[in-house]
Amino acid sequence: MPEMSGVEALERLRRDHPTVSVIMVTGNDDVEVARRTLQGGAFDYVCKPFTLEVLERLVAAAMVMPRGQRD
Repeated sequence: MPEMSGVEALERLRRDHPTVSVIMVTGNDDVEVARRTLQGGAFDYVCKPFTLEVLERLVAAAMVMPRGQRD
């Protein structure tokens, strides 16, 4: 994303759409970034490469578990 980092995009999403579940997808396997995104309100964080099954599981969980219950 040329205009902002993933963390900044998450902050904007949280501000503009506080009830939307966000699954962060990244090629950067950085524990600190993962921690910041989860603390910032992401539903989950997944690093590339990942399988379709992993993504399906995360999306299904995000759809049935209201934001805030996972914490």
